[in-house]
Order: sequence, then structure tokens, then C-alpha cells
Amino acid sequence: MKTNKQGCSSSNKNPVLGVSVAEIKDIGCGMSFGDVRLGALTVMRFNKIKNAAITIGFALFGLTSSVHAADPATASLIIEAILTKPTCMITVPTTYDLGQLIRGQVREHEPLLINVNCPGKDSLKTALKAKVLAERLEGDDKVQMLVNGQGNGTLLSLKPVNESGASSPVKLTGAASGTFCEVDTVGYRQCQLIPVTEVHSEDTPGHASATLLFEVVYP
Repeated sequence: MKTNKQGCSSSNKNPVLGVSVAEIKDIGCGMSFGDVRLGALTVMRFNKIKNAAITIGFALFGLTSSVHAADPATASLIIEAILTKPTCMITVPTTYDLGQLIRGQVREHEPLLINVNCPGKDSLKTALKAKVLAERLEGDDKVQMLVNGQGNGTLLSLKPVNESGASSPVKLTGAASGTFCEVDTVGYRQCQLIPVTEVHSEDTPGHASATLLFEVVYP
């Protein structure tokens, strides 16, 4: 992962008419998944995420020439070059509806769309990676959601969608080996993730949330 420009923002709103609403928390370029109210309609709201990654490479090339005359002399020329990668922007939907969550149910939800836009006319390979910020990981691809700062038992995972359909859940460790949605493209592309919730019969009811950080990398 190269340098990351943060530009994420969000706020929390109170539930209205039994509908739980959550928005992105302003934690770097984090994405907050929640609230989950068991047995009730839950709405997840995501604000636009701006994630910038820029790599500046600096190279010096030495070019030496010799001038032969009656009195030998030499001259040296230093050439500097700066190599840069474009800044990429990430956007997600403003709102996302999880629907009704029921105890004892494992459910796949409608795809969550992440748009990646890298200006320029040249093809650029980019990928995404995700990391849990505060919640507890279950393995390396599921996060236990929190109610009042404590794990409530409900698990959340994300499965990327490719040409052959949904694949294995993405790694939520932030490791370089856990990238997903990797592709060569010019300008704009879209990554689809399917949120999967696992609600157990003994899970604690209430407002549940999980916060993830998404990053753009250049493999």
C-alpha cells in the first residue's frame, strides 16, 4: 500500500420508526457496517469515501561525456526524473438496506458497489484490501459486530463478485496477501461485494456495528 489520502466523513443518526440507521464513522477511510437491529429493519448508510494513494519514485540517471581536444576536458550531466502514480478515488452508495435480520439466519444481501476512479489514459493495475479497525476477527475473513462496545455474536463477511459469480470472502486483516478486485483498467472501474450476515439464536439484540478500512493498492 502506498501513501493514502484520507477524505472520509460520516455522522450517526438516531433510529426513526424502528429503522436503525448508521453511517460511516470518520476513521481514516473506514467504512462502518451497521447498525443491525435483530428482528427489525436495518439500514446501513455509507458516505462517499475518498482514498488516495500516490507513489513518488525518484531516480537519478548519470550521463557522462568526454571532450577530446588539444587539452582534454570532461563534462558531466545529471538528469532527474520523478515517476508518479495517479491518485485514486473510492466511492460507495450513500445508503444500504440490510433488510430484516432474524436470529438463526445466515443471509446474503444485495451487492455493495465500490467505485474506483483513477484519472489518466494509461492502463493501471489496482486492487483493494480491507482491515477491521476495532472489532474482533473470527478467523481472517469474518468480523464480530459490536453492541455497546461488546461483541454480540453476529458475524459479517464480504464476498467479492467476479465473472464466475461470488467467490470466497475477502480477508479482513489488511495484509498485502489479502487483496481483492484486482484488475488492469483505465480510469473507472467497479468492485462488487456481497455482505453476508450470520445471526445466531443467542446473539445480543441491539444496535450492532463494525468498522472496516478499505485501501487501494498497486500490485
